[in-house]
Amino acid sequence: MIVFIVICIIIAVVMILVAVKNSPMPNEPTTTTSTSTPQQDPAYMLALLEVKRQAEEQGDTATIRAVENMTYKGPMPQLQEDGSYSKIYAKYLRVDIAGINFRRGIGEYVGKFRGYLKPEPTNKHDKNAIAIYERDGKHIGYVPADDTADVRALGMPFPIDVVGEIKECFDYDDDRTFYCGEVLIEVTE
Repeated sequence: MIVFIVICIIIAVVMILVAVKNSPMPNEPTTTTSTSTPQQDPAYMLALLEVKRQAEEQGDTATIRAVENMTYKGPMPQLQEDGSYSKIYAKYLRVDIAGINFRRGIGEYVGKFRGYLKPEPTNKHDKNAIAIYERDGKHIGYVPADDTADVRALGMPFPIDVVGEIKECFDYDDDRTFYCGEVLIEVTE
């Protein structure tokens, strides 16, 4: 929060300096054409800082870099009457992928993927199991048993579309590499 305040102050000072530099002298005629850029608009800059804040909450490093490089072209949050900003990200339920290391050939699926969730009522270990599949039908793993009730409580019909990511992780205690992953379920209201 302190970093956000400091950045806001710095931007405000820079914008004041730019405004003073670009303001006409008392005897200088004013022009009606505007050559200002969005970066000179304080409301735009504050909204851009909000984009970065929301991206940090989501762990969206690509958006954070785009904001920092002033190349961001995505949706802009709108300032609400109560002083807050609208969300630029949909609401998601984030679920880890259980059993991923028991899947053969899972290394081929490292990276981001699209897939779906499908209940597995004939699972001999857990009749409430929900399997996670890659779009091509590859069984990637399961929704952890502790999270199946949350997924079912969404009331969404199966199969449920998801986006996810599988990555190589490292356990420093056991000095070993393994696969880990998560899926995001977009919550519709």
